[in-house]
Amino acid sequence: MLYIQALLTFSLEEAIQTADSMKARGYGQGARSSYEYFKFTRTDLVTVVFLTLLFLFILYGRVSGFGFLTIYPLMEAWTFAQMDFVFLGCFILYLSFPILVEAGEFFRWRILN
Repeated sequence: MLYIQALLTFSLEEAIQTADSMKARGYGQGARSSYEYFKFTRTDLVTVVFLTLLFLFILYGRVSGFGFLTIYPLMEAWTFAQMDFVFLGCFILYLSFPILVEAGEFFRWRILN
């Protein structure tokens, strides 16, 4: 019975704390303030098209035989054709795109403020 009493007391205290937090944030006091309506813009469309074309170009390069390095049974020489560098650059751009977007927003924020 002591365990049940401890659990019941703990859950009631947590409920009171949750109710106080909801009241402090204004729950039920009108329109929601944290709701953000996302609208798919032209920039989003350009980004999706760019990333899709970049992915298809990388996939085409992989299917065409670029970017292969044979290690077993005998490791071949580290030679890169010019197109290997192009596909490697595209692959790095594809993988680092989120970092580049965040860096651009960071610098834009710093310039405007």
